[in-house]
Parts: sequence; C-alpha cells; structure tokens
Amino acid sequence: MSKKSTRNPIITRHESSVSNESSETIATSTSQSQDIQISDAGIDNQTRVYIDTVIQSTTEAIMRNMQQLMNQHIETQKQWNIQCMETINQRFERLEQLNLQSEGNSSNQSSNNGQTTVERNQQSIAETNRDINMSQASLEGAGESGARTYKPMTRKYPTINYEALKEILTIQGFQNIKAAKTERIWLWWVMNWTEGQKMSETLTQKPSLSNKLWKTVAFGAFVNLQEFMQKSLMESTKDMNDDTALEMSEGGTIYVRKRKRAMGFEGISEWLLAFKAYMDVVLIIYKNCEQELNS
Repeated sequence: MSKKSTRNPIITRHESSVSNESSETIATSTSQSQDIQISDAGIDNQTRVYIDTVIQSTTEAIMRNMQQLMNQHIETQKQWNIQCMETINQRFERLEQLNLQSEGNSSNQSSNNGQTTVERNQQSIAETNRDINMSQASLEGAGESGARTYKPMTRKYPTINYEALKEILTIQGFQNIKAAKTERIWLWWVMNWTEGQKMSETLTQKPSLSNKLWKTVAFGAFVNLQEFMQKSLMESTKDMNDDTALEMSEGGTIYVRKRKRAMGFEGISEWLLAFKAYMDVVLIIYKNCEQELNS
C-alpha cells in the first residue's frame, strides 16, 4: 500500500503582490461606481433650483457693481472736464493780460510800418480765447452711454481759391474725392513753391508766419506744434526784423539769423492755442482738412 503525498502549493512573493493589487483595483472601481451613483442620486430638483438662484443673484450683484463703477467713472470724468475748463479760462485770462501788456510795449517801441503790419496780422489771444470757449462750451451732458458731443472749431481765415490755377494736375486712383483734391493741392505746392510763396504773401487775411513754416505746412511735412505757440510766433516775427546783416568785401550781404530757443507748453491752454493757430494755417491751404482736424 503506497502513500500518496499531498502537494502544498507554493505561493511566491510576486504572485501574492499581484493578487493584492488586483483586489485593491477591484475595490477601488467598486467604490468609485458607488460614489458616482450616490452623487447622481444626491442632487435633487430643490438643490438645483437653489444653486441656480444663488448663481443668478451673484451675477446680478456683479452687474450692479459694474454699473456703479461705470457711473462713478463718468462722474469723475465730468468733474475733471469742469476743472480743466476752469483752468483753461484762467490761463486765457492771464495770457490775454500779458498780450495786452506786450502789445502796449511793442506799440511804443515800434519804429516802422512793417512792425505795425505784423501786429495787425497776428492772431490775438482774445479772439482765440473766444473761438475755443465757443467750441468747448458746446460740451453736452453725458447720456447713459457716456458719449459727449463737441462743436467743431471754425476757420478764421479764407481759403486760397485754386480754380484760376491751370497747373493743377488731375489725380486718378483715389476712391475718396476729398483725398484726391488734397493730393492735387499738395502736388501743386511741391511743383510750384515759388509761385505759391508769392500768392501767400499777397493774402490780405492771414497769420504772420515765416516762409519756412508756410512751406512746411504746404508740403505736408512734420511740424513741431511748439512753433505755433504765441511766444514762438512773436519771436519768429521779431527775428525776421532783427537779423544781423554782414557785408562782404566782394560785395553782397549775409544775414545771420538768431537761433530759436526751445520752448515747452506750460499747460493745456497753450497747447490749444498752438493747435488752433496751426489749424488756421492748414485750412488756408487745404480746405478739405477741416473735418479731419476736428475729428
């Protein structure tokens, strides 16, 4: 009689760890499935209505706060505009007083008719003050959208009439009619500067400017707005009469012009005056630029 030996299976460490990991994976999957089922079944209609109500009320509160901030910004901008206009008016009054004093001194010191003509042609601070105040006084109250309307600045001097000139070329390829007219005038000035300079000198109503400024504006080149400040215009006109003349031994005369001093704007009022003076010169040459300068 033979004995049958019983074989005990030997479980290795690797097999044991694999078995444990499989059990843990199954348990985790079962737990996640139960959580999903519980979460799906846990949100009822009342909870959803409550969440929607909270979101809606929060959104409305945010919108109200945004509207309040916009209203505060509009009111702050309005107050700033009022203070700015008060400052401009004060500056204008000071400049007007200084201009009256300078006109009185210059009238006592002037010794020739040319200086009198320059003073007559110069734009006075009072007239510029009136024009800018009329434009800025048209500032209307802001509506719900905060939009404001400004009255455009009007021209001071008549525009040059180009109808009698036969040398103006015809421009093609422009869809904008005003742009084509402006380009025609610009080409005429570039090609006929000598004639244009004589025509500008014969204008009865014009500001007193140097030929350099006239040429710069006519050619559409870069213009430093500081050159149109009242101080700069007065000094430029004075320098035209105060050039140093040097006679050469071979004959002829050399004129030495004084170097201009750099100036800066003391406030927005001086900037507005300079821009208005620049605008008046541009509109004498280019009639179609009025809307562009007022935009």
